[in-house]
Amino acid sequence: AQTPAAEPAAQPAAASAASDKSPGSQTDAPDTMQAQQTQQAAKQNAAQAQPHPSILQICYMLWGAGSALALAFLLAQNLALSARLRKDRVRLDVPGCPVPVYRTEVLRSACLFGLFRPAIYLPPQALGEDGAPNRYVLLHEKTHIKHCDHVWKLLALLCLCLHWFDPVVWLCWGLFGRDLELACDEASTASLSPAERCD
Repeated sequence: AQTPAAEPAAQPAAASAASDKSPGSQTDAPDTMQAQQTQQAAKQNAAQAQPHPSILQICYMLWGAGSALALAFLLAQNLALSARLRKDRVRLDVPGCPVPVYRTEVLRSACLFGLFRPAIYLPPQALGEDGAPNRYVLLHEKTHIKHCDHVWKLLALLCLCLHWFDPVVWLCWGLFGRDLELACDEASTASLSPAERCD
């Protein structure tokens, strides 16, 4: 008759055993927190290990970006002008001229354009009543060819792109263009007679 009284005493032991076998036991929580802290510490160490760019490196990057933008702008501008000139030009028959001569309404003044295949482009006001090029204007542009001014001007533009941050270089670029024109005028008029120079 006393045998059923022993059953309640076994229940606490079973409960404790079940709690020890539960998946969410308290021993797993510290291991998880320790793993997270280790990962955070590793990330912080990796971030600190990466070197920050110095002021000199930042200046180099700014200089490179500015030079690249200047070169891209120069290239785009010349390609756009070349496309416009190809669409609106009429070749003129000029015997004895070393490069082709074209009439165009794209430009306001005569110029020598092109690097590997340069050509002279004349606006309508640089032509006579008979449609022939003005002698003195044509002589001026032919002197540019003789001096290889289109090559020197390209080299000066490249220097300007490399030193875009220096205002002195921009001043030199303006003076360089003026000196090219003055030297060309002097050389082209040297072979003219005094009466022709007055004209």
